[in-house]
Amino acid sequence: MERSRELHENHALRLQATEELSWAQAFTRILCNSKFSRESILRAYNLDSKVCYLGVDGEAFQPLSSEKEPYVLYVGSMHHTKRVDAALLAVAAIPQAIRPALLCIGNFADDHYKNYLYQLAEQHQVNLKHRILVNDQELQVAMAKAACFLYTPHLEPFGLTPLEANACGTAVVGIAEGGVRETIVPGINGFLSLDLNTAELAQFIIRFTENLDYAKAMGLQAREHVLRHWSIKDAVDRVEQHLAEVQC
Repeated sequence: MERSRELHENHALRLQATEELSWAQAFTRILCNSKFSRESILRAYNLDSKVCYLGVDGEAFQPLSSEKEPYVLYVGSMHHTKRVDAALLAVAAIPQAIRPALLCIGNFADDHYKNYLYQLAEQHQVNLKHRILVNDQELQVAMAKAACFLYTPHLEPFGLTPLEANACGTAVVGIAEGGVRETIVPGINGFLSLDLNTAELAQFIIRFTENLDYAKAMGLQAREHVLRHWSIKDAVDRVEQHLAEVQC
């Protein structure tokens, strides 16, 4: 019975892969959101695609608070793919005397994973706070007040929330994988660890939580960087340019 179920599932996956490839081959041009995504498409389908970067609305995301507070913010669902446990362990690597709270905001939480995170937080004495489905203004205030924005999901293709945090006046600390390698410029709008190195991530976090004036200054610099290089207007222009080229 188990063998039959396995064969059925494998057959369904092969059909799905065949259909996906067929649909992908039918397009005149494929747009993707990062160089990382382009490489993923090339590996999966052996098809070329064009990078068409997303943008952030600098009017919709603003620094609604001018004051920084010594906490770290993580925005993303409480799900294992978002790797919130890595963020928690990075905070745990900070000496207890100066260890900041970790605030997580998301649109949903997997109960099993959430329970695991709270157990992990208790084990490592991390002050973990969690909020679900906050409104836009609450999110912007949380982003603006945070000393830094911690970003540790597993191979996120682009990652829009780090740039949104930048637009709210907060620098990013993350792992150099997936699309975030293309958006975060070390020393300009954040810092990246080359791999999942909780000790290194902790040192980056301390730079901000222990010096809120520095956190504020770099956050303002990060906002200027986003407005200059990642505007929603430029993103729309890029899409329209591709549409015009395809129609010619």
